[in-house]
Amino acid sequence: MSRRGASPRAPERQPVLPQGWQQWALRSVTVIFVVAAIGVVSVLGWKAVSGMRDQTVRSVGVNGELHYLAPDDVQAILDPLLKNALMSIELETVRTALMTNAWVDQVTVRRHWPDRLEITITEQVPIAYWGDRALLNYRGELFRPGSIPVIAGLPVLDGPDETSEAVMRRYQELDQLFSGEGLNVMRLTLDERHAWRLWLQPSLEIVMGQGDVTQKLKRFLTVYRAELRSHIDKVERIDLRYGNGLAVRWLSGRSPWAATSKS
Repeated sequence: MSRRGASPRAPERQPVLPQGWQQWALRSVTVIFVVAAIGVVSVLGWKAVSGMRDQTVRSVGVNGELHYLAPDDVQAILDPLLKNALMSIELETVRTALMTNAWVDQVTVRRHWPDRLEITITEQVPIAYWGDRALLNYRGELFRPGSIPVIAGLPVLDGPDETSEAVMRRYQELDQLFSGEGLNVMRLTLDERHAWRLWLQPSLEIVMGQGDVTQKLKRFLTVYRAELRSHIDKVERIDLRYGNGLAVRWLSGRSPWAATSKS
């Protein structure tokens, strides 16, 4: 039996979700997943870095065109330096150690992960002997290997050690000057009084003294082209220390022109 006067019962209200809640929930899950992934990657990365930090050197690559530098000498320098892990090796220390070998001109050292060291060596190129005690490179720098090799055709330059670059520059100038005439510079010296002397192949000595060497040699070449070319093998020595001329010493002690005039 119904009750009169009772209010009708209100329907139950359903919770209203904010608009776009699905996208918000999806983004939240994505963020949680990304954060977790970053954590996993960070842990794995840390373990990888830790492993690399402790990784020892298992191989060494030595690159370069080497003619005089012995592999045993390179190994003897490197062995004490490669006992530590690859990451803790000081590359500059390795480079400096290799540069102590006289045959080494330039060095680059690089790490090659995970366990390799790459070394590139540029070897010294000997251009001339410096007396009997050293060698010269193209820059005129002295280097003194423990054993100086015999190198066919290498000229001999000499002088006070501090003049090596100047002597090399002079040699390069003279070599260019004489090569056009088919003459080869065998030896060039500068003494403590700054006087120059050179020898052409096979045994012609030219005394230049001090002063303008280039001008003196041009004077010699003028006479050589006009008079001496066909007799140069008979000349022992030419002295250019005269203001406007030169003196010739013949191997036989007498001029070939004098012999011709008597016949």
